[in-house]
Amino acid sequence: MQVPYKIVAVVLHYNSSDSLFKVLAAIKEQTVRPNHIIVVDNASQVDLSNTFKGNTDIIFKRLETNLGVGAGHNTGWRAAIAAYDAELIWSLEHDTIPKPDCLEKLIDHYKPNELVA
Repeated sequence: MQVPYKIVAVVLHYNSSDSLFKVLAAIKEQTVRPNHIIVVDNASQVDLSNTFKGNTDIIFKRLETNLGVGAGHNTGWRAAIAAYDAELIWSLEHDTIPKPDCLEKLIDHYKPNELVA
């Protein structure tokens, strides 16, 4: 399924590399795949920067201090817009393992410019 949107998945990570890699695998197995993936590490105790070096599929941003959930996601969203001119951002946590059709279903229900009462 082709979608006419620039979609970036932003995954907020903190101290859970095992589940992070499961989330990333699940994102890559989506029936509708995002155009790009950004992982924001919220100052985890173990630095995964070297794990993602040279990986062209994923941008890895490590924060120097834990900014909390909201500011951590905001960092990823800003990067998605600045780097990729994202039109839609699929925001996930390091332990959110989506089913293979999750993004497709979200897109199916997306109605641009519709106000929710």
